Amino acid sequence: MQVVLLDGMGLVYRAYFAFAGRPLRTSQGLPTSAPFGFLSTLLDLYEELQPTHWGIAWDSAEPTFRHQELSAYKAHREPPPEDLLAGLPYVRKLTEALRLYQAEVPGYEADDLLAAWALEAGAHPSVERVWIVSADKDLAQLVSEKIYLFRPARGKAPAEKLGPADVKAKFGVSPHQIPDYLALVGDSSDNLPGVKGIGEKTAIQLLERYGSLEAIYQNLPLLPKAIAQKLAAGRELAFATYALARLVPETGQLSRPLPPNATFLPSLFAVSPPDWDALLPLLEELEFRSLRERLRKLWNSSQPGPSSISVGSASSSSPYQVIETPEKLRAYLSNLPPEAPLALDTETTHLHPMQAELVGLALCAAPGQAVFCPITPDTWLAWQEALRPWAASSHLKIAHNLKYDLVVLAAHGLELKGPFFDTLLADYLLDPERPHNLNDVAYRELRLQKAHSYNDLFAGLKTKDIRAVPLERLAAYACQDAELALRLASPLQKALEEKNLSHLYYEVELPLLSVLAQMELRGIRVDAAYLHHLNTQFEARLRTLEAQAHQLAGEPFNLNSPKQLSVLLFEKLKLPVQRKTPTGQPATDEEALQALSPLHPLVSVLLEYREYYKLRYTYGEGLLRSLHPKTGRVHTTFQQAVAATGRLSSQNPNLQNIPIRTQQGQAFRRAFMASEPDWVLLSADYSQIELRIAAALSGDPQMIADFQAGRDIHTATAQHLFGMNDITPDMRRIAKTVNFGILYGITAHGLVQRLGGGLSRTEAQKLIDEYFRRYPGIKAFIEAQIERVRELGYAETLLKRRRYIPHIRSRNKAQQAEAERLAINTPIQGTAADLIKLAMIRLAQKLPPQAYLLLQIHDELLWEMPASLVPEVAPIIAQEMTTALPLPHAVPIEVELKVGPNWLDMSPLPAHTPLQT
Repeated sequence: MQVVLLDGMGLVYRAYFAFAGRPLRTSQGLPTSAPFGFLSTLLDLYEELQPTHWGIAWDSAEPTFRHQELSAYKAHREPPPEDLLAGLPYVRKLTEALRLYQAEVPGYEADDLLAAWALEAGAHPSVERVWIVSADKDLAQLVSEKIYLFRPARGKAPAEKLGPADVKAKFGVSPHQIPDYLALVGDSSDNLPGVKGIGEKTAIQLLERYGSLEAIYQNLPLLPKAIAQKLAAGRELAFATYALARLVPETGQLSRPLPPNATFLPSLFAVSPPDWDALLPLLEELEFRSLRERLRKLWNSSQPGPSSISVGSASSSSPYQVIETPEKLRAYLSNLPPEAPLALDTETTHLHPMQAELVGLALCAAPGQAVFCPITPDTWLAWQEALRPWAASSHLKIAHNLKYDLVVLAAHGLELKGPFFDTLLADYLLDPERPHNLNDVAYRELRLQKAHSYNDLFAGLKTKDIRAVPLERLAAYACQDAELALRLASPLQKALEEKNLSHLYYEVELPLLSVLAQMELRGIRVDAAYLHHLNTQFEARLRTLEAQAHQLAGEPFNLNSPKQLSVLLFEKLKLPVQRKTPTGQPATDEEALQALSPLHPLVSVLLEYREYYKLRYTYGEGLLRSLHPKTGRVHTTFQQAVAATGRLSSQNPNLQNIPIRTQQGQAFRRAFMASEPDWVLLSADYSQIELRIAAALSGDPQMIADFQAGRDIHTATAQHLFGMNDITPDMRRIAKTVNFGILYGITAHGLVQRLGGGLSRTEAQKLIDEYFRRYPGIKAFIEAQIERVRELGYAETLLKRRRYIPHIRSRNKAQQAEAERLAINTPIQGTAADLIKLAMIRLAQKLPPQAYLLLQIHDELLWEMPASLVPEVAPIIAQEMTTALPLPHAVPIEVELKVGPNWLDMSPLPAHTPLQT
């Protein structure tokens, strides 16, 4: 028999805090971090330890004898977070449904029960191994040749399996000496004090020599005077701690015996299949689709899982059909009812839509009636002609991640016209931070799941080339995706209506999808020759810096090796360690090096080397690798359903992160240029938009007046903070940091760090206090917003975009502080995102065709166009960007326009008065 004994609350706490950075919850808002992590851990343990018998012990809610003996016992522990408590009933229900034997005895701790069970099981002749699963070090006293301690993984630390030799290696004492050891050094997790002044090293030496706590005290006169004095002073606490650390079955001192359920009975602990009637509804309520599948596989259950899309081979018996010729596709499309919605899914060779070769298209007009068109480069033109009437029609086109399909088809010469419905975008709006892949959305909304995964396509093949996948398999895979998208459209539309998000979906996100698709197709021209020249210059500078570094170090070393750098800086040069990494190594990142820079000239060289190295390989080489072989341009992908605030992001490559702060970084902006000699780039950048939105949402009269009077808000703030009219650039910089920092919930400590020192925490707090004296409405807004989010559970923008922030109710102070920052910033940053999206949509409709929108960089838009168009286009851009979303309290919006041959060498355009309508 293999016996696994589990510390219930220990596992629950670890499970919950594993998701502290991104708490889990259902679509209905139920916190599920604790039950999800707990069940995941159970399944991991079941797979790894393969128990034949298992049981779980729970702590009693009543005080134990340990609390009676020592009032400080565990008194330092904070109450469990509310979200953990909310998930605890589900943890207990899951345990019951798994038929996992469990016990909770009033007045006893889980450790006591685990100890009793372990010793009983260890004495059973049929038991081969007993595993105690817990992180508590006091349980190590039970370890023997038959009983092992399993300490679960935590963060980057792997799981530990501790036998007798492992306990000795880890703690320096044998298992039976653990209570003696804890009596001397204490146990911070249980608030056991130990002997003051006796550390681990001394305790190990004493126990190695004398064997036990009692023997140490018997030989007190033989010990060095200083140690003897400490032991004598701590004698009472030492023996009290020993008694508490000693587990129940071995003390023999209890006034009452352990109850019957502390007895290990194999028949009670035997592993059996789950109670599926109880378990399946629980998993559905908790939306644990992936865990459900794991459970079914582990127990080889014949119980049905969640309904699967009915797919088999794409043959006559399959609900799906392969359409072999374009002529048959024409017939299929001509038989569609007028205005009938049709879902689509493209199958391609690449995740980047501009690099993808089209190999197939699935279409679905009704559940179970999808069709698949196999496509090759030779046959595409015929397929394209067959699809063109439908592509231009008013049939509703539905897809999951529709923008990808639009770009792929357009890049192949087929432009789809709306109306559209994107199920991925709809799910993103409903809750931006939950997973949006098709399988997860289908399970949440329909309790359906895909019968075929992407990896299933390549089963039995020696290649990952999708063109080698058998036709029947590819057809089934593509058709199920198209059918799921079709089925999802209706429930997602209803959910958008119920949450009052339809207007945001149909007026902002869906129209923007087409705008972004056109931007991705267009791409931006990059001067490859200039980049090669820049790379050569940077490579020469890197060689010079490397030689300087070797000279200053007195030896050659690899500047890109953190290990060699650590040895050089902290062992050879004896520079002070600033902090350590999670693995315990001295940090050598930029922040650590900046702090060391004044202490040795080598550090400044290292910092400059790193800047040039990053620029050379991230942007120099990266942009050259991103040049499209056919267009010669760089085509980024804009991610519309990633940032919880509604902001767009850019990837493959990221063109929202091209450097601007340093002269070296700015050089790469010169590589982005207009397409033709007589064309230019035009940039339009919102001026201080987040602060303007903060003024509008807060209604602060002073900030509103500052903006309406056309004052530079950073200068106005600096004049108040420093009490003078003549402001230096450094004063304005400080005011700017305070202005934006407040919107992100900055503290005095954070302000000191942001400003790079030179300011005490008291001075920083004074600046924050002065800021709120000038703008009291901002402080009132912050306080009201935090309370509002605490009440509703979500923050929202001016257009009612929602971001759920459940951990604002957390009892963990760090989590709560982060949640409060999100509560403050989300309405501001999210409204700025909504504003520029509306402007992009309106400008796409109003600008002439030759004004191509190329990039969106958060608050900035970048076009290319003939230079002759600028006088006509600039006033339209100014008009639409400043009026796309009128702000409350008539807070004015301003944009700064620039024009030039490339993205760096740009000149300001005169201010444009918005056109009268």
